[in-house]
Amino acid sequence: MTQHVTLKDIAREADLSVSAVSKALSGHADASRRTRERVLAISDRLNYQPRRRAAPKPRPGRARNRVAFVLCGDQGDYRAARTELLARFAADVGLRLELCDADALTQAEDASRIANRFDAVALCGDEIYCETLRQMEPLGLPCLAFGAPIGEPTHDPSRAHILGDPTLEMGQTATQALIAAGQRRIGFVAGACPRGGWNAGWRDGYRLALLNNGLPVDPDLSPDLRGGPTAEVGTRAADHFTRIDPLPAGWLIPSASGAARFLSAMRERGVEIPADRLITSSDPSQLKDLADSGLSGCPRIDIDLEAQCRFATQLLRAMISREGVTPARHSLPFRRLHFDRLAPAEPDAGRKR
Repeated sequence: MTQHVTLKDIAREADLSVSAVSKALSGHADASRRTRERVLAISDRLNYQPRRRAAPKPRPGRARNRVAFVLCGDQGDYRAARTELLARFAADVGLRLELCDADALTQAEDASRIANRFDAVALCGDEIYCETLRQMEPLGLPCLAFGAPIGEPTHDPSRAHILGDPTLEMGQTATQALIAAGQRRIGFVAGACPRGGWNAGWRDGYRLALLNNGLPVDPDLSPDLRGGPTAEVGTRAADHFTRIDPLPAGWLIPSASGAARFLSAMRERGVEIPADRLITSSDPSQLKDLADSGLSGCPRIDIDLEAQCRFATQLLRAMISREGVTPARHSLPFRRLHFDRLAPAEPDAGRKR
């Protein structure tokens, strides 16, 4: 009989504590990305499978419309804005959100108590991993994962709803708008593009729009900028593009902060990129970067955070009420801002002066 691999086995192999391994597997904020990647690689190699416990059955008459609210990532202003909106819309539909720690939700001895205390679990943030979803299953509660794109979830599809930002559609929409304005050479500027992540979705949408319009996907216009600190992506991109002549006439930059740093680095190299020749994206945490860099009025695609939070709470209400809601992936809404300000292509646009 094959011996079941435990967290202790992974901890021994990784030279970490059991607690550190548990946090890495559940996507806890205390675990660094490097540690998570190393632990996940070891767990895959050892064929680790979490023990399946019978789902505890809530006692009848205990429903209180309480939702265990678990934060998985997100920082600063974005976390605050999302949490505030979710709490407000939850109250509008008669739900109570209670902030919980992911580790506490997955402790075996607490499962029955939690199943009786809550009616649903909502995971919220930009670091929701497949293992996090799997660890929620034994609770036997309806589960909603709300945040950034989630790559290849292997959770029980009968229990979890996935609400993700439609990054591919956003990238495709932005690129199509630049093409409609007459741009044929469009530069794509982003850092690392891990599979299932924000940048990867935008990049795939960018490539799809080019191919659908019969335009080539030129690797020189969408360079691999991995390696080094994220804050230096703008500098590395500027170093790359200033070696290209002619420059792209239009630009797609998935992050407003990244756009601000890239434009500044290009300006230091004597190249001015007009704000009406690029499309970027922002969330509440990047509004200051937009204002400081003079990009507040530039064309962009923004996360419609208010619409997303309202939809998430309505879905939670339906899940708890068992209103025939089938678990599925849901694409969340976004907003197109200032697309009418995109400048039409010029014959010599992008040439260095």
